[in-house]
Amino acid sequence: MFSAPAPCAGNLLVSPSCDGTVYTLDRHTGKVVWTFDEAGAPFHASPVVRRGTIFVGNDDGNLYALKEASGALRWRTPLGAWIWANPLPVTGLVIAGTFDGTLYGVRRADGEVLWRYEAGTRIYLSSPLAFKDFVVAGTTDGALHAVRAGTGRKAWILPVGGKVAGGPVREKDRLYLATHGGACMALDLKTRKRIWARRLRGGTIYPPGLSSTRLFVGTGAGLFYALDKETGEVAWRFRVDGRAGCCVSDGDTVFACAWDGNVYALAHDDGTLRWVLRTDSDVRSFPTLHEGCLYIGSLDGRLYAVEYG
Repeated sequence: MFSAPAPCAGNLLVSPSCDGTVYTLDRHTGKVVWTFDEAGAPFHASPVVRRGTIFVGNDDGNLYALKEASGALRWRTPLGAWIWANPLPVTGLVIAGTFDGTLYGVRRADGEVLWRYEAGTRIYLSSPLAFKDFVVAGTTDGALHAVRAGTGRKAWILPVGGKVAGGPVREKDRLYLATHGGACMALDLKTRKRIWARRLRGGTIYPPGLSSTRLFVGTGAGLFYALDKETGEVAWRFRVDGRAGCCVSDGDTVFACAWDGNVYALAHDDGTLRWVLRTDSDVRSFPTLHEGCLYIGSLDGRLYAVEYG
């Protein structure tokens, strides 16, 4: 499993898998409630649930819309290339980015493509995000691309000095991102100026994790970093065997996923190790926190639920 599971109505959890199936589970027991197995390839993108519909992209190049309650297909729209970035629902549309470097505006009601924007290079795990009436996505040409959400018309392009494999994350008027080359930075969205920048050892393919005061990044050098959000100063580091992956925080604990097969629970303030969840393969997926429980998939084919609250 690579994608992050998403909570949905009725105490359910929707979890696409690399076996090409979307599973919906009872999040308390793990029992499978329904499956969707009509996709033609693995799922690497994470699902997004809005108003009774699950939107998710697949390696077969299709964007899927499924009924939340049953998994029945509402529509599928071919976009022509792998979709690893999470879709972004906005008013009347769902925005999707593909491996061939195209952003699409797809009508939510019926899946019709209303606009497309050619960024030119790969949109990898950089999920589009919304800011006012713009959609922003990072690409492997080392830039952020902003387009008008309603039309797909180019608004601006901002070079950031390195491949943006994992997308930026937004907090109010700021963007935080880390590049494949090891640069980590904060940007002002209004002025498009850099607030701070920090060079890390090893690059990343994942978006940063955020708390109220910290930014968390895992790198290919096997290091998890905690940085001050205001200054970029490194607060602590934590080393693992193999690539360090995605991080999330509940404000007290940082849950850090690694390709050594482990999920590390670290103290938010100083990085002290609290406990380790060991799986039987790499943990390359994105974790989900929901109501005191951590949900995480492993390449061992299992979805894990760990109560931590």
